[in-house]
Amino acid sequence: MCLHEVEDEGHWFTPQQVDLFYERLVQLTGNNNIAREAGRFAASPYALGNPQKFVIGMTGPAKLLQAVQSGAEKLTRSATFQSQMRL
Repeated sequence: MCLHEVEDEGHWFTPQQVDLFYERLVQLTGNNNIAREAGRFAASPYALGNPQKFVIGMTGPAKLLQAVQSGAEKLTRSATFQSQMRL
């Protein structure tokens, strides 16, 4: 993995790169369950902290749907998401 690949949010790592990264991470930390622990934290409502409540409260439905679209585009290439507001 090169620094420019890591810094590029649109870059997709190969499965081999991900496997090597994980193996090295386990080797450095000595924690065989590090992926499970990281996933557990990411799914926690505390991962975003208290500002999440403020931001969600101040965001309207249109902005929320745009955020879902933007987030989905970063998670998958197999589908496209599009939101549109009708009056």
